[in-house]
Amino acid sequence: MSRRADNAMAELFPGEPIEIIGPGAWWLRGFASNDVPALLRAIERIAAVSPFRNMVTPGGFTMSVAMT
Repeated sequence: MSRRADNAMAELFPGEPIEIIGPGAWWLRGFASNDVPALLRAIERIAAVSPFRNMVTPGGFTMSVAMT
């Protein structure tokens, strides 16, 4: 991970605590905390139209991740 990428993230989210969790991956702890109620309502609306489901791989295994 380059110092340039770290600086770019800091510039995009000034004043936010940015944690590097891996190459090219950052965690903005608490970034969406104020928006949680609205985000949950949006997810509920989407799931009402397209329910969560566990996909099956070509080999016949059920994926552990559900998606909508």
